Amino acid sequence: MKVLMVVTSHSRFGDSDNPTGLYLSELSHPYEVFVKHGLQVDIASPAGGKAPIDPSSISDASIGWGIPLVGHTLKLGDIDAGEYAALFIVGGHGAIYDLPHDADLQRLLKQFAAEDKAISAVCHGQAGLLEATLADGAHLLAGKSVTGFSNAEETIIGLEKVVPFLLEDELVKRGAHFKSAAAWESHVVTHGALMTGQNPASAAALAEAVCAHLEQRHGRLHGDGSAQAIALAKRYGEAWNNRDFALFGQIFADDVTYFDPFVGETPIQIKAMGDYVGQLIAAFPDLRFEVLSLRGGNDYAVFEWIMHGTNTGESELHAATSHTIALKGIDYLEIKGGRIQAIRAYFDRHEYLDSLGLGAASASSETPSYAR
Repeated sequence: MKVLMVVTSHSRFGDSDNPTGLYLSELSHPYEVFVKHGLQVDIASPAGGKAPIDPSSISDASIGWGIPLVGHTLKLGDIDAGEYAALFIVGGHGAIYDLPHDADLQRLLKQFAAEDKAISAVCHGQAGLLEATLADGAHLLAGKSVTGFSNAEETIIGLEKVVPFLLEDELVKRGAHFKSAAAWESHVVTHGALMTGQNPASAAALAEAVCAHLEQRHGRLHGDGSAQAIALAKRYGEAWNNRDFALFGQIFADDVTYFDPFVGETPIQIKAMGDYVGQLIAAFPDLRFEVLSLRGGNDYAVFEWIMHGTNTGESELHAATSHTIALKGIDYLEIKGGRIQAIRAYFDRHEYLDSLGLGAASASSETPSYAR
């Protein structure tokens, strides 16, 4: 069973230079809930490709693993509503600019409503519902109980005169019965197959409500596969620290998709992960990982780490610099059939270069393509 998560493609407040986009926790937290319940998740945006993330939403390292999820979004125009059991609109101020009048989103909403499928939105994601109509021309929101980012919350953050409209006011104009809790409290409102969450704190609870609705409608969802995913991630870390190159062959697919800040927009393919890691260990003979946190779902695992090592050796990937690094990052592992199919590593690229004594001048084509 599949869920479609919709995110904005709009990156600025109006025509200004002030950045916005989607709000990361409103993507990461629901995504984790969906995969925990065994649901497949696709992410789409009006423009497709890389979706913008509001810079103010990425300070929490515990949700940073969600950044790669919007690196290559599907295009809403290519989406077939028949493939999905639920639609979830992610918030962030960018949503109020492009989602209300996006023809492809409105098409999907009409199709979902016609089949009484689950429609959900969180925070400013409800902007995507403002122009949604039913097959008979009536407004989707008319007579429905909903919540969303309140006027009080918009005023607290000082953007009530910056945004093109106040979401609470516009929802009421469409005939919705607006219900809100105190500012920043988790609050979810359900009206049949329409489910809405008030603010970022409501994102996970809203996703749980969607899963509960799907279970009521379709029966029990698949069990939580997090234990297996976490065990696989632990073996990955042990293989690094124990220099067990044979183990890499057991836990990785034969052709692994890899991404990190040095690779660029297009991930690379690695055919023999053990051999590749061997090159890195040769450059950093004392390299070790300290795992800070570890969690997983049916088809993914995420762990935060600190990497310690000294570049005293040489390999095809690294010349010896004798510099010691202590770098913090996050790995997002995609798992299928009990093996790791893809790795998306996130860390500060400049911090890495500086720790090796290379500096910004080395951010060229000669920079090593793999950061470990």
